[in-house]
Amino acid sequence: MTSLLVRTVTFLVLLIFAGVARAAEVREPKIGSPERKAIMEIMRAPVSKGVGKRVTFTGSLKICGDWATFDGDAKPTDGVMPKSSEHDLTLDFFALLRLEKGTWKVLLWGFAGDIGLMDEARRKYPQIPKELVHPIPAE
Repeated sequence: MTSLLVRTVTFLVLLIFAGVARAAEVREPKIGSPERKAIMEIMRAPVSKGVGKRVTFTGSLKICGDWATFDGDAKPTDGVMPKSSEHDLTLDFFALLRLEKGTWKVLLWGFAGDIGLMDEARRKYPQIPKELVHPIPAE
């Protein structure tokens, strides 16, 4: 009887840990994969509009559950920087996306030379998995 109880408790503990590990799984779609291409196109529309010309992204796309972040560069596809833009394309590019009703939506994007955009994302969307955007340190 005791052996059965130990096995049952062990099994339940393993299930709990497996569920926690699965919930925090981060994956990175391969470059050129249909999923990555679709997400890049969804980001491209608002960013190209904001910059004033079509952009190409290079960097890291991470997905955790129904959240995604992109961290890298967004440069004009034609290689020519716009003469005037409110955005400094020489800085790092960051975007936060969420899967809603089967479609990825861009919640926040911008260019920054620090972690300011990630902090802004965390403040606006505190439910973002910590594996994608680290918690803001206590002051």
